[in-house]
Amino acid sequence: LEYGKKKIEEEPEDPMAYYEYGVQCTEFRAYEEAAVAFKKTLDLSPAFPSVEVQLGMSLFNLGRYKESINYLQQGLSKEPENPGLYNNLASVYFEMGELDKAVDLYTKAISIHPGYAAAYKNLGLAYLKSKVMDKSLDSLRKAISINPTMEDVSRLIKELEGLKIDG
Repeated sequence: LEYGKKKIEEEPEDPMAYYEYGVQCTEFRAYEEAAVAFKKTLDLSPAFPSVEVQLGMSLFNLGRYKESINYLQQGLSKEPENPGLYNNLASVYFEMGELDKAVDLYTKAISIHPGYAAAYKNLGLAYLKSKVMDKSLDSLRKAISINPTMEDVSRLIKELEGLKIDG
């Protein structure tokens, strides 16, 4: 992180210096510092690509969900066909307990990118939390069919199938 701080000191008006520092902070899970760096990037260059996504996810990791939603929606206004943005936004709503919104957004991500295993997994988890077991299992099975290396999903499917047999 020292390199990033030094670069900002050398070039205090360079939005890329702040952005790169924000990315470094994210890698070290220093989300508060990352959020400050990404906000500064936006202040210096409002059209800077993808910075809203980075800022939104830093705020998400800080539990600042409403602020996160704001920035992720700004990112979507610039990149309306980006499935990752829908998945990220859905994850915020999932954490807030707004499961219907989460399901809708995960479904949108999948409609844009039908091979998006992580979105199927997340959709399955949202259905599970909503106690819609059949749709949960269907989504989780789809995730594993796309990406067989998702061991956590495989374990969850076995556990849910066991519950269906026992219950």
